[in-house]
Amino acid sequence: MNNQEQLERRFMIRASASDAILQVLSGMLRHHKDVVVEPSEHPCVFSAASVAQAIVCEIGMPIDDELLQTVAALRKNHQSVPFLALSCHPHHADAVALTKAGCTEYLAWPDEKRKLAEVLEQNIVAWRTELKRTQFVSLAEQTYDVSQIIGRSPQMRRVFTYLEKATSNPALTVLITGETGTGKELIAKAIHYNSENRLQPFVEIGCSVIPENLLESELFGHEKGAFTDARQQKKGLFEVAGRGTIFLDEIGDISPAIQSKLIKVTEEKKMRRLGGVHDIPVYARIIAATSKDLEEMVESGTFRKDLYYRLNVLTIGLPPLRERRTDIPLLANHYLEQFAKLFKKGVEGFSEGAMNLLMQQSWEGNVRELKHAVERAVLLSESRWIEPSHFDNLPHFDDSFSPAEGHHIQLDPGAMTGSLHIDLSLEDLNLTHVEKLVIRAVLKRFGGNKSRTARVLNISRPRLDRIISQDPGFFKS
Repeated sequence: MNNQEQLERRFMIRASASDAILQVLSGMLRHHKDVVVEPSEHPCVFSAASVAQAIVCEIGMPIDDELLQTVAALRKNHQSVPFLALSCHPHHADAVALTKAGCTEYLAWPDEKRKLAEVLEQNIVAWRTELKRTQFVSLAEQTYDVSQIIGRSPQMRRVFTYLEKATSNPALTVLITGETGTGKELIAKAIHYNSENRLQPFVEIGCSVIPENLLESELFGHEKGAFTDARQQKKGLFEVAGRGTIFLDEIGDISPAIQSKLIKVTEEKKMRRLGGVHDIPVYARIIAATSKDLEEMVESGTFRKDLYYRLNVLTIGLPPLRERRTDIPLLANHYLEQFAKLFKKGVEGFSEGAMNLLMQQSWEGNVRELKHAVERAVLLSESRWIEPSHFDNLPHFDDSFSPAEGHHIQLDPGAMTGSLHIDLSLEDLNLTHVEKLVIRAVLKRFGGNKSRTARVLNISRPRLDRIISQDPGFFKS
């Protein structure tokens, strides 16, 4: 930690007072290791360049214009810095004049010594809270910097273009779509912490994990007595978010009743607590995310069309990992470096066979699945390189098909080329029957090897097993 950081992490009190008062002041704050009392000869040295977190000044009689001007200048340039005036001979006129100039507290000394301690304690607590918040935001800015998002594929370049639009317009409503594990939460936080409102709260709620009756209260709050257990007033998350961001994850799972309430929030920027009679303004930016097809839900009548249009101002569609395979090596190496450091392993990279295996996966769990796969592989590895055997838990893993180190995975001749000949009857023809015939033909081509069949069809082994298990006569000709 450098000198500047040390200064920023201490609460400095500049005190212009007698030695007796300074001694008492230092004594009452001695249990605070991050609080420093710095004596000053005269209050007029409290210039803009030397301002502290609090100023304590012993006031003589009579007060002069120079002191009043100093207090006024301090209040104008540093509104959050408390100016505490102590007087051994308190006078009403002095109190009025100093208060008008911007004095925070006018205290009789030593009668109000306890009050001085209370005021300083309150300011120290507030300063520590703000310091922690600032440090958290600073860390979040680094963590969720757009430049830290991994992806060079054309699909991700399009995502970055939309991200730039979202971060430059802090009031813009954003809808993030994509399969589970594609990183919707990451994108939402990247939008917030790269926008002008980054210092304001980021409030997140998973709409799919909270029962409907509780979700309404969480979002909009309630008044005392609104329902049986409402013993006191509660602010909703829209209020808690203030001028920051509220992230509604899996918004496709909310009920029609809450959808109706969200329409008023998105259209009029107003809401009402449960049991309330007054509208409350909503200033927070709304970012919604879903893994469902909202357009299809609108057509089926399970999601309100008017709400969809209000959310669909700027839609960022996150591509599944199988559609941006060129990003797999970048992501895999990033996670390898991360977990090698975490587990203190000397793993340096992937063998060619291991990387080819990762490139062949369907990754139905997307980036999240890849991350956990690499984490497990690093944990299991006892050598410098990750081998295919370290991914034995992947859906497409097949011991008999694992390549030797330094060799690429090769499918059987004709696996990805040539043609399949299937006899189809136009009588009772349907897609399910065609799907079963295609799977049966590919299985026959590979002699019943399910793992190879799943690879060629670009589906997971569990999905293939489910399809087969649903029809006991699947293998019958």
